[in-house]
Amino acid sequence: MVSRQTDHGVMNGSGSSSVGRYSFVLVEKTNEPVCGGTVVSAKRNGLSRRPGVTPPLPLLQNLQRILKLHGMDYHRTPHFATPAETSGMLGHHRMGKSESQMDIMEKTTKPRKHRWTVVEIGLSIMLLLTSCALAGMVVLYASALKEYSYRNGPSKDLWLQYQFSTKSNVCTTPDCVTAAARLLQNMDPGVDPCQNFYQYACGGWLERHVIPETSSLHSVFNILRDELEIVLKGILEAEKEQDRQAFKKAKMLYRSCMNESVIEQRDSQPLLKLIDSIGDWPIASEDWNSTAEETWRLEDTLATLNAHYNKKVLLEMFVWPDDRDSSRHIIHVKMLISEHSSAGVFEQIDQPLLGMPSRDYYLNDGNYKKVREAYLQFMVSMAKIAREDRNLTQDDERVWEEMMQVMELEREIANATSPAEERNDITVLYNKMTLREVQDTFGLDGFNWTRYIQGIMGSVSVTVEPEEHIVIYCSPYLEKLSHILPQYGRRTVQNYLVWMLVMERVSSLSRRFKDVRAHYRKGSGALMVVFSVLLMVVCSVLLMVVFSVLLMVVFSVLLVVVCSVLLMVVFSVLLMVMFSVLLMVVCSVLLMVVFSVLLMVVFSVLLMVVCSVLLMVVFSVLLMVVFSVLLMVVFSVLLMVVCSVLLMVVFSVLLMVVCSVLLVVVCSVLLMVVCSVLLMVVCSVLLMVVCSVLLMVVFSVLLMVVFIVFSPDSGVVFSLMVVCSGSPDGEMVVCSVLLMVVFSVLLMVVFSVLLMVVFSVLLMVVCSVLLVVVCSVLLMVVCSVLLMVALHGTTVEEARWRDCVRYVQSNMENAVGALYVRETFAGDSKRMVGELIRKIQEAFVETLEELNWMDDQSKEKAREKAMAISEQIGYPDYILDEDNQKLDHEYTHLNFSEENYFENILENLQASARKGHKKLREPVDPDLWIIGAAVVNAFYSHNRNQIVFPAGILQPPFFSEKQLQALNFGGIGMVIGHEITHGFDDHGRNFDKDGNMNNWWSNYSTEHFEDQSKCMVQQYGKFSWKLAGGQNVSGITTLGENIADNGGVRQAYKAYMKWVEREGEEPRLPGLDLDHKQLFFLNFAQVWCGACRPEYAIQSIKTDPHSPLEYRVLGSLQNFQAFSEAFQCQRGTPMNPEEKCRVW
Repeated sequence: MVSRQTDHGVMNGSGSSSVGRYSFVLVEKTNEPVCGGTVVSAKRNGLSRRPGVTPPLPLLQNLQRILKLHGMDYHRTPHFATPAETSGMLGHHRMGKSESQMDIMEKTTKPRKHRWTVVEIGLSIMLLLTSCALAGMVVLYASALKEYSYRNGPSKDLWLQYQFSTKSNVCTTPDCVTAAARLLQNMDPGVDPCQNFYQYACGGWLERHVIPETSSLHSVFNILRDELEIVLKGILEAEKEQDRQAFKKAKMLYRSCMNESVIEQRDSQPLLKLIDSIGDWPIASEDWNSTAEETWRLEDTLATLNAHYNKKVLLEMFVWPDDRDSSRHIIHVKMLISEHSSAGVFEQIDQPLLGMPSRDYYLNDGNYKKVREAYLQFMVSMAKIAREDRNLTQDDERVWEEMMQVMELEREIANATSPAEERNDITVLYNKMTLREVQDTFGLDGFNWTRYIQGIMGSVSVTVEPEEHIVIYCSPYLEKLSHILPQYGRRTVQNYLVWMLVMERVSSLSRRFKDVRAHYRKGSGALMVVFSVLLMVVCSVLLMVVFSVLLMVVFSVLLVVVCSVLLMVVFSVLLMVMFSVLLMVVCSVLLMVVFSVLLMVVFSVLLMVVCSVLLMVVFSVLLMVVFSVLLMVVFSVLLMVVCSVLLMVVFSVLLMVVCSVLLVVVCSVLLMVVCSVLLMVVCSVLLMVVCSVLLMVVFSVLLMVVFIVFSPDSGVVFSLMVVCSGSPDGEMVVCSVLLMVVFSVLLMVVFSVLLMVVFSVLLMVVCSVLLVVVCSVLLMVVCSVLLMVALHGTTVEEARWRDCVRYVQSNMENAVGALYVRETFAGDSKRMVGELIRKIQEAFVETLEELNWMDDQSKEKAREKAMAISEQIGYPDYILDEDNQKLDHEYTHLNFSEENYFENILENLQASARKGHKKLREPVDPDLWIIGAAVVNAFYSHNRNQIVFPAGILQPPFFSEKQLQALNFGGIGMVIGHEITHGFDDHGRNFDKDGNMNNWWSNYSTEHFEDQSKCMVQQYGKFSWKLAGGQNVSGITTLGENIADNGGVRQAYKAYMKWVEREGEEPRLPGLDLDHKQLFFLNFAQVWCGACRPEYAIQSIKTDPHSPLEYRVLGSLQNFQAFSEAFQCQRGTPMNPEEKCRVW
């Protein structure tokens, strides 16, 4: 409102009179307080004044006049305000209000407290409710918009999805921007996360990444490993004088691997020496039966392979802590577990490692059969090379026969092994007995176990007694092996043992050996050679027959056509001559008769004779010329048209048949064009035409000369002339022409036929040979291309430097790890990861309280084991300590040479075997690292109850000091939880907190654990992998990893939620409308992004204990209710099924 105040001063002195002070306040008619007071005696259009004071009349009149101008009336009220009360009072005019809506009021003499009226209170409540309603609508609209963005992907008005985010709550650091860009590139927001979260999280990654030709699997793990190898390449190639001895030896080993010129120069020389050192290879020897067979013993050969070359054939025996007592080592007979093989600290006997990836490759058909054939050809090729380099005669039949016997032996061994599904319960497999008991139980056709074990342990000066304890993990296999070995002779068994060693060393030899191996690994070797031999025999015969027939038909037709054209020309010439002569004679006779009659009638004999002769000559000549030309042209055109049409039709049909029959279309067409056009047309037509015409002309001329020059009285010529003319005085011209024609035609026909036959045969032979050779080569190439991916699906070998980096990395782990850590690893990462481990351990313990299938006694034991888990993070500290000589001492016994790569490998193998075997009499070192630092992986050791996180995996997307904790918990946090849960999966649960196999479970908890596990077995067993030909995932084989995946993501998420409670929510990432919970799950899924080839899928589904990458994500999140809540997935959607499985 607007307040109008008028002050009238009191005049003093000249002409001024004091009339009192009046205050007029125009106020809007309302019940609201005015300037903190209340309206007193306010009347519509009224005037308030002080009591006892009457306003002067002129003033009132003026006021009344002013009010009327504004549409207001003046009324007096008995209550007036004092000057003090009215001084300083101002009203406020409300904008948009007219003056007629205002009142004039007087302020009260005393300040009065305002009281809220019912209307005021009602309006205030309505305003408050309206504000709340609007705020609720804004929140609901934002939620609906967010859900719509998930269901339908980004819209055109994408900015609307982010307008509700607080700008100050977005992380804009370089690391956040980089992380956001990575997440956005890898995901496919167009996919509903509740339908397929793996596609939602990894769709962009799958679209952008192509599997390299050198790889069968390409994933985030593989990319990180490739990048790590690039770093190692630069380090190993850098020469530094100040390098310690361990580093120098690692770089020397790398250089020897890269020294390909020397490797090529030495060729098979190192391999032949290796073969001699293990008792020779019978298949590559002419006198093995007479010189070595009598002294050969299986125990000695197996011991030599194990002790000197770390190669375990027929039996797996090495040293490791006793599963029942993890503080001491014991001899084991057990299959190697890949995750623990690098430690090499137990002696056990188990099923052997086979030449092909799994037993299925020996026993099943389909693609496995193709690989099996390639493997057999690989064996044969290597044997032939060994014989050739020993200057032995090649006896292919014998080589094939012996290698097929080796293949049959290996197939029997594979069949004796147990499937992976039957080897899950380690408590059933564990069988400890003395060496004497082993000898009595598993005789193996006279196999001396003591001689075998002592032959191995003697290499490290360890003596074993008959009472030495051994753990057998493969009793069924040894029982079957006892029946297999007697069926094969010593020669076959030795061929098999040497082959297994030779196959493993092929990659260390020259290019020609690796090429043979590459054919097998690509799946093309066997089919390329076998198919080539078969196709060159079968296809050569078929192609020769088919092509010969077709070529003869085509060539015959072409020759007939050509001869027809030639005959047409000759016939036309002959016809022209004959018609000319006959017409000339006939016309001459007729003309002579007619002319004679006329002459006789007219009595102009002389004139008639002269005219007749003249006319006869002129007419005969003209008629002969005209008729001959016309006839020749007509006949020539007709014959050429008919023959051309026929030739076109026949050639088209034949060409279509030939093209459809031949396997290699391009080669056939080119060959047909070259042979048909160039050879048949050019050579045949030109040669036959030229020769025929020349011979015909020559013979005709000679014949005419004979007839003309020589006397007709001579012999046969005279007789022919007589026969031709009917008398010795017959016309010589006619006879000469007829004989010329007859002899020419006969000669042309005979010569054409002979030329056609001879040239057809020659051309057929040449073209058939060329076609067979070309087609055979092309067929081999086609088969190679089509079947190159039978085993691994790769078509190109890895770069040499990558193979060398991997070899040095795996054989000198600590030296290479030290080089890598010094180059790239952030020092504070170890501390941060250690804190993450503590948080996730606590989260695991808390989740135990949520389990209703486990009793309190078992929960307490599980809690103790979880908190007792030790960790190794990054790298062992001593490898960076220049003053600590432990690293150099580790490689003191190794002496490498840059020119002897093969011998360097053998030295490494022997050192590795001795390092493992000598631990039999040593205590277990709990601080020993079981893996190097430069590895992108993580591990759990059940014997140590220990988790290991090498430096190689402590990098984005798994971990970074500067990325959001949501990403760290979803990445390395999930991996930590995964490894912790391995201590409680179907295998690890059998070991207690000290790493000893000990049943700490109650019967109740054991029974319910198996029930919970069955749910997960069935869930994953329903996943059908299209890349593997629709085969289902083995829920039994992958159970341990599936339990770890499910438990890992659950524990990491719980730990992250506790972190958020303490630290508060993290800012969002730019460009991503995802909260911190959703970012956790997104990063968890993206660490498993990857793709593989069908050949790899077929192999891994039988051999890999992990589920395929996609199902590692889908299976884990389908069972996790927190995920469904984070992405608001409705019950019953694929990612939020009704039935959920949970173990931990």
